[in-house]
Amino acid sequence: MTTPSPAGPSQAARSLRILTVALAAAPVVITVAVLSVLGLSGGPDMVAVACLGLVVLGAVAAETVGFVVPAIPAGRADDPQQVANRSVAAFQAAAIRRFVAIEAPFILSIALAFSFSETAWPVVLTVVPTVLLVLLEVSPSRRNADRTAARLERDGATSHLHRALDLA
Repeated sequence: MTTPSPAGPSQAARSLRILTVALAAAPVVITVAVLSVLGLSGGPDMVAVACLGLVVLGAVAAETVGFVVPAIPAGRADDPQQVANRSVAAFQAAAIRRFVAIEAPFILSIALAFSFSETAWPVVLTVVPTVLLVLLEVSPSRRNADRTAARLERDGATSHLHRALDLA
């Protein structure tokens, strides 16, 4: 006799939420460290403004290539749990790709702050949009699940992604 599993978020949804919070918190911690080293002298310079442009490019990249996942082949009689597990793995891989596209401009802003700007303004100006974009693009939200499921199911198969992420 098996015991029913407790109600609540699935392991995949729970781990993705924890990962999202950790990935969103890291730029804030890094910004505090950069601020303690470089400080804020003067106002934002052209390097800082250029870094904001890089954040926009990162967001565009996350939206365009960040949801590319292979379709689930239609007509196969796979176990729904196996399909759901593959769908969650595809969602996780796509979420990390989106994170990389979003985080790269922030990391570049750190290098530019130390090498060209000599002030923390590039990092300070990019941290808020970076954190917001990480929360938007990486979280196991209905928006992200809908977009990923649409790509997974484009050949007619069912991904079971919403159920696996407790969004059904």
